[in-house]
Amino acid sequence: MRAALSFAAQWFRVAWSLPWRWKGLALGSAVALLIALAVGVAVLVSGGDGDSPAALGPRAASPTATTTPPSTPSASPTATVSPHPLATSEKTPTSPAPSAPAAAAPTPTPAPSSRPAPGTNGVDPSFQPAPPIQAAFFYPWFPNAWTQGGVYPYTNYSPSLGFYGSADDSTIDQQLELARQAHIEAFIASWWGQGHHTDAALQHILGRSERSGSPNPGLRWAIYYEEEGYSDPSASQIAADLNYLAGTAFSHPAYLQVNGRPVVFVYSAGGDGSGMAARWAQAKAQFPNVYVVLKVYFGYRTDPNQPDSWHQYGPASAYDSQVPYSVSVSPGFWKKGETPRLGRDLSRFEADVQRMAASGAFWQLITTWNEWGEGTSVEPAAQFGNSYLDILCRKLPGSDPCGAP
Repeated sequence: MRAALSFAAQWFRVAWSLPWRWKGLALGSAVALLIALAVGVAVLVSGGDGDSPAALGPRAASPTATTTPPSTPSASPTATVSPHPLATSEKTPTSPAPSAPAAAAPTPTPAPSSRPAPGTNGVDPSFQPAPPIQAAFFYPWFPNAWTQGGVYPYTNYSPSLGFYGSADDSTIDQQLELARQAHIEAFIASWWGQGHHTDAALQHILGRSERSGSPNPGLRWAIYYEEEGYSDPSASQIAADLNYLAGTAFSHPAYLQVNGRPVVFVYSAGGDGSGMAARWAQAKAQFPNVYVVLKVYFGYRTDPNQPDSWHQYGPASAYDSQVPYSVSVSPGFWKKGETPRLGRDLSRFEADVQRMAASGAFWQLITTWNEWGEGTSVEPAAQFGNSYLDILCRKLPGSDPCGAP
């Protein structure tokens, strides 16, 4: 890059010395070269999940019954991401080379609690999973999201639970039982703000999860704060949302905590970076009792405003490593109306889950449980049954018996 800039500067000097009949053409060529260089730099350093923000635009609204919800941007299909890859034109943010200054280590591992016993018995209400924590991204936005852009059902698959509603008690109970069978310890629920239907659904789900007779009372829930994906909320707005959640979600026994602090995962758009980290640091100064897990961007490891931990959301990448913070795996990506960006392969997924379990990462993430519109779900479907849950059961730690391979 440095050599290219030097060459461009020399070109300008030569062009300026030419006769006027040639000067315009030469200067125009030099400007074109600099524009190409600028575009290349932008591609190299921009964060995101795979699609160009200029092409996709930010997620402007959540799913509703009458409007098309912007889908969660996703990473371009790439080869396996190593913990310290070189920057490329792919959008998946990667960590700097090993020689870069090291950032602070993740939050110290808390003293392990007992893992919940199978079924409904033997779970202390104060139970919290000890790291590594196996969690899946969860979408409580149904039935709204089954219809998008006038298309129903907005998915290429046939969910085994049907085209359900996220606040339906029978559906919640079946999802809790399936998560128990898959050895998933927590769900990270998409949350679109105060009073939104995902907010109401989450509050109902929390109560249903922790009730007497719950099929999985040891499962814990955290929110996925979505507003960073379509705007830049101020520190005061973030603090107001956290205060609201303290009264509606954080106080529930079923809410996920690390070191006694409620966990908040934060989604972000491709263009977000150090400014986002600074705003969340300011918000945390106003509301310190929270464990923040930001989405990665280029250079995140050396940002002076370090959150408690980091994660990547890139479901079109089969495997992503941000060790020691997180590793994520995806079963596939086939958005309605598109060709698959990541084909499904049970053998690959099983190897990826086994690799994730051995990684030692604090967060071991499945992308996703039920994002049916993008076709990234591991929740059972007619097309693949319980295959993904059986793999998770066999490869993740847990005491519940698993189906035969």
